[in-house]
Amino acid sequence: MATLAASGSAALVGCTSESLPLPPPLVEKDAAPRRGGTLRFSLGEDVKTLDPARTIDQVSLIVGNLMHDTLLDFAPSNAPNPTALVPSLASSWSVSEDGKTLQFELREGVRFSDGQPVLAEDYAYGFDRLLAPETASPAAQFFRGIDGATARVEGHAKEVRGIRVLGPRTLEIHLERPDPSFPLLLALVGSTPQKRSHVERVGQGISERPLGTGPFVLREFRPAQEVVLDRNPFYWNGDRPYLDSIRLRLNLPRETMLFAFLHGELDILDGRICSDAILLAREPAWAPFTERMPLPGTTADAMNTRRKPFDDKRVRQAFNYAISKTDTERLSNGRAIPANGYLPPTVPGHDASRPVWPHDPAKARKLLTEAGYARGLEVTFTTLRDEMAQKIALSMQADLAKVGVRMNIETLTFPAYINAVMQGHMEFAFSSWTMDVPDPWDFLEVKFHSRMIDAGTNDSRYANPEVDRLLDAARTERNVEKRLSMYRQAENIIVDDCPHVWHYFLASLDVRKPHVRGPIRHPARDIFLRDTYLVGA
Repeated sequence: MATLAASGSAALVGCTSESLPLPPPLVEKDAAPRRGGTLRFSLGEDVKTLDPARTIDQVSLIVGNLMHDTLLDFAPSNAPNPTALVPSLASSWSVSEDGKTLQFELREGVRFSDGQPVLAEDYAYGFDRLLAPETASPAAQFFRGIDGATARVEGHAKEVRGIRVLGPRTLEIHLERPDPSFPLLLALVGSTPQKRSHVERVGQGISERPLGTGPFVLREFRPAQEVVLDRNPFYWNGDRPYLDSIRLRLNLPRETMLFAFLHGELDILDGRICSDAILLAREPAWAPFTERMPLPGTTADAMNTRRKPFDDKRVRQAFNYAISKTDTERLSNGRAIPANGYLPPTVPGHDASRPVWPHDPAKARKLLTEAGYARGLEVTFTTLRDEMAQKIALSMQADLAKVGVRMNIETLTFPAYINAVMQGHMEFAFSSWTMDVPDPWDFLEVKFHSRMIDAGTNDSRYANPEVDRLLDAARTERNVEKRLSMYRQAENIIVDDCPHVWHYFLASLDVRKPHVRGPIRHPARDIFLRDTYLVGA
C-alpha cells in the first residue's frame, strides 16, 4: 500500500489529457449478462460495522445491502420508477383497511448463507434485536412506529407487541398509527431477518461475522483494508448475482485512486471520493464509460433562523440571490446539480418545474438594505475539512463579498461540527442530507418540522406552524396524490422562507472499465452490484 501511494502520487504529477492512457478495447458490445469474475472497487473509507442491526453509515450500508435482503425491495435501477416497492423475501403483502396492520407471506425456498431456512420467527427476532435497548441500534429510531417499539427501545418491555408470527411463513406488523411510508422501511438493512442461534453463538463478533440472505456472503473482512465478498451459493433470486466475488478496498488514499484505476487495481472509479475522475470524464475516449446520475441527497447551507441576522427572511433570501449555484456546479467537478428546492430529483414529490434560485447580486443588495444592512454585515460560516466543501466555501465567500457581506470561514472536524449543530451554536453552516428512504418526509419533516429542532436535524432551527400542519397531515394521508400535494405545498413555503441556501443536489460521477457491464448504482441504494457483470475481463 505504501508503495502504491508513493508511485501513484509521482505518476500523476503534471498529468494532462495527452498523458492519460486510452481505455482498453471494448469487446462484445451487446453481450448478455453472464456469470464469473471478480469486481474491484474502492469505498474510500472504512466499514464501521457489518452488524445489520447497527448499520446506518453510508459505507457500511453499501456492504450491508450486498449481504442482506429484506421483506421488500426497490424496483430495478432501470425500471420506470426505481424507488417503487416490489416483493423480495416476502412473496406478497397486504395492508388493513385502517392502514395500521401489514401482513406478509414469506417466499418459499429462502435460506441464510449457511443453508438454514428463513422463517417468520427469524424476522420477529431481527426486529426484536434491532429494537432491544442492549443493541443500541442507531436505526431503531426509524421503526418506533411499530406498536410497542418505543417501550422495547426504552427498556419497558421484553418483546415488541406489534410483531406477530402467525405461522412459519406468515408475519404481521401492527403500527401505532397509519403510516403510508412505513413499508419503505422494510427495504432497509436493519429490517433483515436474523438467526437467533447464530447471533447468540458469535456474540459481539456479529459486527464482523454476519449471517445474511443477500446475493453475497462474507469471505474476509480486514478492517481499514479490505472486504471480500463471494456469491451466496444459497441465494434465492434466480441466476443473480453474476459476479463470483467483489473486492472492496477500504481507506485507499484518494490521491492514488486514479493511478490504481489506470493500472488495473480498480474496475470502477468513484468520482465522489476521487476528484481526479473528472480528468477521465472530460476525455472523449473515456466518455462512453462515464456515467453521471442524480443521487438521493441535498446540500443546502443552514442559516440559524433564531439568531441575527438570519432571523430576517430578507437576509436569508439575499444570501440565496448572492451565491452562484452554477459556480458550485463547476467547482464540484460534476458532483453537484444546482438545487431548485430541497427534495432531490430521485425522491417522489420533487417539483421539476420550480426554477433554481437565480444569481442576482443587485437583488441581494436591495434586500440587505431593506433589512437594515446597507453598510454590510459579517457572518461566520462553519464547514468541514473536505476538499470540495472548502472550495465551495471560498466561492461563497467571494460571492457574498460582492454584496457587502464579510464571511469568515470556520473549519471543524466532523464530531465538533455535529456538536455545534446539535447545540445550535452555529450561525451559518454547511448542511447536507442523504436519503434513508425515498419519501418526502425523510427530507422535509426531518429537516424542517419544528419538533426536529431538539433532535438536531432541523439545523436551521426553522419553525413555521403552517409547514408543521402540512407535514403532519401528509404523514398519515393514504391518498398518494393528496399526500404529495401537501408535501409540495410545504416545500414551496419552505423554499420561499429560505432557512437554507438552496445550493445543490448530489450527483455521482463514475468511470468504469469497458469490461464492466450492467448497473453499478441504484437511485435508492447507492452502489449496488447485484446485477453487475463482467465481459472479457
